[in-house]
Amino acid sequence: MSVLFIEDDEVIGRHVEAGLRSHGYAVAWTRTGGSGLAEAARLPIDVVLLDLGLPDVDGIDVARQLRDEYPDVLILILTARSEEIDVIVGLDAGADDYLVKPFSLTVLLARLRAHLRRRPPAPAGPGEPVRIADLTVDTGARRCFLRDREVEL
Repeated sequence: MSVLFIEDDEVIGRHVEAGLRSHGYAVAWTRTGGSGLAEAARLPIDVVLLDLGLPDVDGIDVARQLRDEYPDVLILILTARSEEIDVIVGLDAGADDYLVKPFSLTVLLARLRAHLRRRPPAPAGPGEPVRIADLTVDTGARRCFLRDREVEL
């Protein structure tokens, strides 16, 4: 699962990036809205974790642009803005969730899991094996594996 993390604070950035990586997420961390949008265009991403208080552009504008350009990406706002109107504006801008700083890494990870389990698995490309948990089905080769053992068809 690939995560684009847009956060200008060095301490929060290092902490969240390390926590995500330790739980198996591939993380691209940028510190500005402009560089975050550039990374989104360059990389295949599944999730965006977005701070609103960025040095170059307001995170709400970044959220709107990401939602317009990548309608299927999961967007979670992570911000110090805690007023009710801020939450409403963030969600209306296209965010799927909104967490107020300071937040717990374990809560962030739980929210990610909750959102991601409701998403259908990405379809495999032509000729690519389909993987669901421990099951792999390779339709091109007409082979099936459960864990590392081939299942006779």
